Amino acid sequence: MPLDADTVRLARAANLATVVTLMPDGRPQAQLTWIDTDGEHLLVNTEPQRQRFKNIERDPRITVRVHSDNPCDWAEVRGHF
Repeated sequence: MPLDADTVRLARAANLATVVTLMPDGRPQAQLTWIDTDGEHLLVNTEPQRQRFKNIERDPRITVRVHSDNPCDWAEVRGHF
């Protein structure tokens, strides 16, 4: 499913996103990170040694909430890596 226009706008701007993955015991891990988009996918900044990367390798389910400085201006995407 393509990203909606608001999600693309927010992801292309200088905004942070909260990325939620699942720890090995099932607890959620939420971290702020830089985000971008190619217009079809969200691009999440991470490195292979980070827990977030390990979580995604084990369980590809992910939620990303992109937000601007305006608390009413945000978009949430749920999916898999």
